[in-house]
Amino acid sequence: LNNNLIFPWLNFDDLRNLLFLPAGLKLFLMMLLGWPAVLGISMGICAVVLGDLEQIHWAQAILLSVSLSLSMYFTLQVTARSLKVSYPWADLDIRSLSIIAIAVSLADALTLQSVLTLLDLEPLVEFWPELAKGILGRIAGTMFFMLISLQIRKHLSSTQDSPA
Repeated sequence: LNNNLIFPWLNFDDLRNLLFLPAGLKLFLMMLLGWPAVLGISMGICAVVLGDLEQIHWAQAILLSVSLSLSMYFTLQVTARSLKVSYPWADLDIRSLSIIAIAVSLADALTLQSVLTLLDLEPLVEFWPELAKGILGRIAGTMFFMLISLQIRKHLSSTQDSPA
């Protein structure tokens, strides 16, 4: 889940990127695995945060990672129910996917910035500019990742439907 390893030139800082692909991967895993993905994603986020942020204590890293995972899970559940789509996502279209991607991206960026501010890891005066960067990168990364996933799903469906 470390975007800086793959795209270091796209980062604003250690936690915000112009194209944050892990946001799309997290959403994909949540959609595929549901509740069990929360634990794995939390552990992955915690490991990355502890590796990237020298000033963070392990308890703060756990709080941040669990908060980010739970906010995405609950936002996905509420948004999907309101759109009347669910696993195995057969009714998912580009409109529904876009709404879900935007909703979870907003929740993820807001949770990140809120927890960092509450833990006094970032000053309150930077809240809105950093939140805007987080939203931009998460929406871009999530949409990019999910659109590629949809194309793969369409391709796999068409190859399964065509006679060999």
